[in-house]
Amino acid sequence: FDKFISMAEAMLEHVKPAVIVIENEYSVFERALIAAGKKRGIPCIAIQHGVIHELHKGYMYQAGEISPNCVGKAPFVPIADVTAVYGQYHKDLLTEVGGYPEDAVVVTGQPRYDRIAELGRESVRTKLTEEWHLNSSKRIILWTTQCHGISDSENELNFRTVFDSVASIEDVQLVIKQHPGEPKRYDAMIREYLKKYSIDAQIVPKDADTLGLIAISDLVLLLSSTTGFEAAALQKPIIVMNLSDRPDIVSYVQEGVACGVYRPEELRPSINHLLCDDSYLARNRRKFIQKYLHKVDGKAAERVVTLIERHMESGGSGTARQPRH
Repeated sequence: FDKFISMAEAMLEHVKPAVIVIENEYSVFERALIAAGKKRGIPCIAIQHGVIHELHKGYMYQAGEISPNCVGKAPFVPIADVTAVYGQYHKDLLTEVGGYPEDAVVVTGQPRYDRIAELGRESVRTKLTEEWHLNSSKRIILWTTQCHGISDSENELNFRTVFDSVASIEDVQLVIKQHPGEPKRYDAMIREYLKKYSIDAQIVPKDADTLGLIAISDLVLLLSSTTGFEAAALQKPIIVMNLSDRPDIVSYVQEGVACGVYRPEELRPSINHLLCDDSYLARNRRKFIQKYLHKVDGKAAERVVTLIERHMESGGSGTARQPRH
């Protein structure tokens, strides 16, 4: 870890930033960057990277592990001066369970979602459909995979379940968007399984525009991905397919914005039902968005910028007040 701190110090000496803004605040180099920044008095702002839950080791700390005023010196864990989170749920989780000081977490919403409003325009949807060469006459099922987080046997069960179900449903197109962290071998596994089926399926690049793909989809299939937040914000029906014996990591089903599929035979009827009627999920989305995403109003980036400016003015020592709405 000392090596990474030295690297971070050398970088900061060369760049001389007024502020450090990071999106992955718990990995080794990012943690070292925070520690180096604190040694130099450079304020550091973290923006929530994605899903946070009680089992996320990058965020959950015991009492006393984090300094009350976010000092990064031993024996305390170095954290950013303030972490900007999606919604009130995430602030409560970090401060009540994760050991973060109250003033070190501010609700801003996610800047990436500021473009959601424009994605609802028909002209944008048409352009995206053409860009990905999708069949506009078919209903699109988007599957955002997370192969790298589960065993090969569970992946194989997932492949069989999804492909068997899609093969028996008329007028649907399956779009597979792999998680950016999935090694290449999973792409090969998916393609090998697809050879056994005569289905309309397309695998898009890992760096494809996920929000855009959700916007043009009629249903989103996932395990515990952040795409569940995005699908809810874009008013899309969600299926959480969890064929393991483990409980769901994210509470999409419990919050009523997703249908849970826990046995292979449940997937096909769930898809058929939601493609026809998702009203029982739709009525829960507004409350879910308020709790987990604060506001999808196109102004999250403004709130984050305001937060950054306040900490630049205070040198990282100011109170992290909630930005104006």
